[in-house]
Amino acid sequence: MTTLGSLLHGVRATACACAGSLFVLSFAAQAQTAPEWTFSTPGATAVGSAVDRSNNVLAVGTSATPAMLVTKLAPNGLPLWQQAFDGAGPSRSVAMAVDASDNLIVAGLLLGADGLTPTGTALVKYSPSGVQLWQELVPASWGMPAGVQVDAAGNVYLLSRMAQAGTVNTEEDILAKISPDGVREWSRTLSTRTPGLQPMTVTPAGMVVVSGSTAISGQVGLTAFDTLGNPVWSSTLASSSDVALASGPNGELLVAGSNASGFQVNKYDALFNGLWFQTIPARGAATRVAVDSLGNIVLSGPVNTNTGMLTVVLNDWLTVKLSPQGTPLWSSTWGDPSFNDVPNALALGADGSVSVTGQGSLALTSSSGTTYSVASTATLKYDASGKLLWTGNVLASSQGLGVNLGSDGATYVVAGGLVGLGGAPQTVMRYAPPAVVNAAPVAVATASTSAGTAPLAVSFAATGSYDPDGTIASYQWNFGDGTGSTLANPSHTYAAGSYSVTLTVTDNGGAKATSAPIALTVNPTPTTQTPAQPATLSFAAASVVGGTTTTGTVALTTTSGATVRLRTSNTKAVVPASITVPAGAKSGSFSITTRAVSKSTPVVVYATANGVTIKSTLTLTR
Repeated sequence: MTTLGSLLHGVRATACACAGSLFVLSFAAQAQTAPEWTFSTPGATAVGSAVDRSNNVLAVGTSATPAMLVTKLAPNGLPLWQQAFDGAGPSRSVAMAVDASDNLIVAGLLLGADGLTPTGTALVKYSPSGVQLWQELVPASWGMPAGVQVDAAGNVYLLSRMAQAGTVNTEEDILAKISPDGVREWSRTLSTRTPGLQPMTVTPAGMVVVSGSTAISGQVGLTAFDTLGNPVWSSTLASSSDVALASGPNGELLVAGSNASGFQVNKYDALFNGLWFQTIPARGAATRVAVDSLGNIVLSGPVNTNTGMLTVVLNDWLTVKLSPQGTPLWSSTWGDPSFNDVPNALALGADGSVSVTGQGSLALTSSSGTTYSVASTATLKYDASGKLLWTGNVLASSQGLGVNLGSDGATYVVAGGLVGLGGAPQTVMRYAPPAVVNAAPVAVATASTSAGTAPLAVSFAATGSYDPDGTIASYQWNFGDGTGSTLANPSHTYAAGSYSVTLTVTDNGGAKATSAPIALTVNPTPTTQTPAQPATLSFAAASVVGGTTTTGTVALTTTSGATVRLRTSNTKAVVPASITVPAGAKSGSFSITTRAVSKSTPVVVYATANGVTIKSTLTLTR
């Protein structure tokens, strides 16, 4: 393994100081995003890339030696390790895959002494720390590797093509299964040949599906095998180009290619029953297909937009998103009409975003004022609705060959000259994740009542409050009377008055929100007066001559008023049945009519109100 100290041929650069010949230039058509950093390996070409669960980047390619080359970078772009395959001679990387434990499998060609002539196949497995776990070096009987996949159990599937003995320009495909420990379990010779750019997929159920052309022009063959290598399904379909395969979350199979009218995509269920096919009008072919967690399908491929010279192919990128039912949701075309732009890799984010990388172009202006286009490594990022979020366009004689998304939202691109064609060095780029915008929480306050008589007990609740992208971390109630509470659902007792109550919530990101105010009206406690009762009963004179008239007066205990009932103990003195003392007055008077008596006669006068009776004696004389 190459040590970190000897990684002198790897050059890391930040966004504003790109390595070697790479420069980030402005592109007038879209807002430009510069890579956060780049890491270049001079002399190396690129095959593809992957991002592990820790957001480390694995870049696979071929060194200048040539030798199969793996570089692992930390999320900050610093090299963790670099491994050049020490085979019996030169080698060249062709395909790669990463299993669920972050082990890397690289398939490549063994080459002759000239560094060009294939002599066999190399299949190598590396641990996450770069230790070579095993290798399979097979002579030409396995042919030239065309693709490699792993299943959930870590089994490796290698698809190769091999020239048939005794024939000229005739090939057949071979599919082999290798255990996680590197033991070949079985191999199958297929009826197809010349696999496409995305020729194999493994379904969630562990079925491996492979594709390739048949002996009939314009026809593609599809074959599915179970884990034991038994063919469980085969079919053919018409396609004017090689096809790309992908598996959906429910085991569905998507096959993308082309027909005379444009992009073509066929969908099969988990049992390989045909569900539907869709044609997207375009002068090109879908070369990449991917399925998101909701079953939406994204296609990407080059389309010829040169309407002026139909014999000259000047491609642009076409990206199309379909619903699980095949309904087109959106499409986007990107590129320079005067340059051949080609998309090479596609990745879908958990948020429904779409990332595409490939060969792009940049418009430059010379010192003489002439504008011309040059090749670039272009990367596009769309949101789930098809809005182009940003474009990264880096001037280089290379093209994007792999794109991956980190769990932190960063976008990683590996670029380089195509195998055998040279060009710019293998370069890994990281585009920073979008700035995380903490959405404000929503404060919802409710009260058990809005009005009442003091002392008024009110229960409050923050139950309806929420944070759209996190949690509510704290509550602060303002009761409107100078007091408050940090409980989510407090209670408070109010004196008479009017109050405005609010709730402020703070989310786990520090954002705050205040609720609409709750208006409370608390009425004063009504004054309860003691019923007026007779306190004293008096007369104008304690003794009067019978047959005359006198006056009596009743004094009450309060001024709330009362009706006082009157009576006497003797008919010699007559009083009214009652008198009314109005509210505000504390006494009332009444007339007493007496009759003549033959001797001194005492008469008791009674006054009753609100349950209380008092009495007083009036004496009648001769």
